[in-house]
Amino acid sequence: MWALARPLVEDWVRENRTPEAVLGEMAETVAEAAQGLPELARQTRSLLSELADGGLRLHPDTLAALAARGRGSRALLWPLWLAVALLFLILIGLIGL
Repeated sequence: MWALARPLVEDWVRENRTPEAVLGEMAETVAEAAQGLPELARQTRSLLSELADGGLRLHPDTLAALAARGRGSRALLWPLWLAVALLFLILIGLIGL
């Protein structure tokens, strides 16, 4: 049975698990992500425009959910805000806002 399956398995491994195949998959993933960058830039500009025009409005349910979390979770939010700020600065540099 192995004698019949071996060539098929070897071909599959060569096509799917070699470093070249893995790099190819990674390149496809990066290319797909790059295709979404123009839309991300458009949405970021739109969000910045909305913030500049009238601030950010949250749905009452969202406000209630945030309030229900309490003060204990606020200590964990600063790394998230820092990451968002860094990504925002990188995006500004990329699209030249």
